[in-house]
Amino acid sequence: MLGVQMVRAFIGIDIDEAVRHKLVAAQEQLQATGAQLKLVEPPNIHVTMKFLGEVPEDKIDAIAEALKRAAAGTGQFDIRVKGIGVFPNLRYIRVVWAGVAEGRDEVIGLHQKIDREVQSLGFRPDRDFVPHMT
Repeated sequence: MLGVQMVRAFIGIDIDEAVRHKLVAAQEQLQATGAQLKLVEPPNIHVTMKFLGEVPEDKIDAIAEALKRAAAGTGQFDIRVKGIGVFPNLRYIRVVWAGVAEGRDEVIGLHQKIDREVQSLGFRPDRDFVPHMT
């Protein structure tokens, strides 16, 4: 009997090329400092909505349907980047992120809908969601 195939999954929103270009420039400045950083490849920069972790591959279709329900009625909105930070802290940098200023309320609202929909699939709700790009 074969084991269940697992995939590492998250839910994200793709970003505009102009924003991506500015974030790549910021990444290059950070790299120039000599800091040992693991940065997201430019084509993969996104607004993080929810990290799902290791997910059985056969659950992906159900997640996609949950996302369709969550996004229903959500119109297009603009996002403006403001500020750069790190997770979890400055002593141990795992992730460099850019904050969301304009569009923050829309991102939070969509996140809440996503959280509700995927809970029915066994995913835990996020406690302290912070809209950000990685």
